[in-house]
Amino acid sequence: MLEVFQQFGFPIAVAIVSLMAIGFLGKYLLNRMDKMDAKAEKIQEQYTAYLQMSNVELTGALKENAMALKDNASALSKFSASLERFDELLVKLNNKIN
Repeated sequence: MLEVFQQFGFPIAVAIVSLMAIGFLGKYLLNRMDKMDAKAEKIQEQYTAYLQMSNVELTGALKENAMALKDNASALSKFSASLERFDELLVKLNNKIN
């Protein structure tokens, strides 16, 4: 840098040094952006994997709930049929008594 100031006038030397500083700053910022992009991509991959795993777990839970509801509906249907038969027996018993 000292040679730049010795060979050129002050205004030209300041311009050259300023351009060099902007170049170094640009390289630094590009390097930093690349690192940030890599980190963001890694986080996005982890989040995607988490969402996929969560989706699998939720689907399994929904299947279990659907089976439980189906079993409950079947049990209620059987119970309803039993109550109807019991009602018929009570009606027949009541008719015999009267």
